[in-house]
Amino acid sequence: MTTKKTIALAIALWAVAVLAIIIASLFMKVTNERNLVKRHINTIKSFWLAEAAVSESFANFPNSVSPTTIGQEQGCPPEATCSYQATVDLIPSSDPDHKYYTINANGQVTLPGGLPLESDLLITVQTESPDASNFQHAIESNGDITTKGSVDIDGSENPYAELNFSSFFTATQEQIKESADHLYDENNFSEPVDGITWVEVSSGGELKTAGNLQGTGILIVNGDCHMSGTENFEGIIYVIGGLTITGTVDINGSVLSGSETNIDTELKGNPTVSYDQTAIEEALSSLGYSSKAVVAWQQML
Repeated sequence: MTTKKTIALAIALWAVAVLAIIIASLFMKVTNERNLVKRHINTIKSFWLAEAAVSESFANFPNSVSPTTIGQEQGCPPEATCSYQATVDLIPSSDPDHKYYTINANGQVTLPGGLPLESDLLITVQTESPDASNFQHAIESNGDITTKGSVDIDGSENPYAELNFSSFFTATQEQIKESADHLYDENNFSEPVDGITWVEVSSGGELKTAGNLQGTGILIVNGDCHMSGTENFEGIIYVIGGLTITGTVDINGSVLSGSETNIDTELKGNPTVSYDQTAIEEALSSLGYSSKAVVAWQQML
């Protein structure tokens, strides 16, 4: 009897041990799978962080992105450290019309007591600068150019021209507006006017620049514009609408006026418009990298 009890007890203990091993194995498997899922999720987050670094460097091109840490409210896991950074480098090239840069972006998620989970992206960017030869006239308009009074135009006129904004600046209106140094509307327009100045005119409104305006660079008016007073401007003026110039306005560079409909450009009084290629080239330098395109994308392993 004692032998049978001993055997039964041994079998029971063996069964308990086997069951414990099975349960422990299942627990370890579930734990490992859970950790693998967490690791996969955090690896994806590190990839998103690397993409955030690319996006930020592209928006502030060609500046690098210094190490930036994000918090839990921005998606970083609790008790983890999340960061991203990017470096931008010029690639030596013999292409006179384009420049090429690399963006080396890194995203990193570090959990407590663990090695960092990293993602690295290598992006190649091609840039194109506008050509000053696109601007060949002192004044261009998609309508007629009428003059009254003592108007002085030093350079050629180009009425009824087919003006295309993007072909002049190798960038869309939205891209130029986003990169503008100054954003105004017709009610708060004032100095400074340098670099890239964008004026957004409301529907039915008109920008009136009366006074003693001194400006340089690129002035873009998205709407109708009336320039008057005693003003001096060096660079490019592009009016996406109707343009009237009166008073003593002195412009050196190039003036363009055009919209979806043919609107006449009118000059009267004592304005002077002089074609100046040097002023145009200096104005276009304000754009820097107005045209950027990703030509290669690679995830580094």
